[in-house]
Amino acid sequence: MRCERCKDIGWVCEAHPNKPWAGPKACHCGAAGMPCPSCNPVNDEEQEPDFVGVMKSVVVVHGKTVH
Repeated sequence: MRCERCKDIGWVCEAHPNKPWAGPKACHCGAAGMPCPSCNPVNDEEQEPDFVGVMKSVVVVHGKTVH
């Protein structure tokens, strides 16, 4: 694991930025996710954050989230 903050997902919880937003160790408080400031920073208005980690870690099957 390269990023301790987001567990290599690339996204953290907006309300709890030291917890990953998705995956097995995700924060489940219901707050929105934001790019991880440690490994997925957005430095300007034209740069878009990387969504690949989130797409790989969260799959919805028949209305249920599977990590």
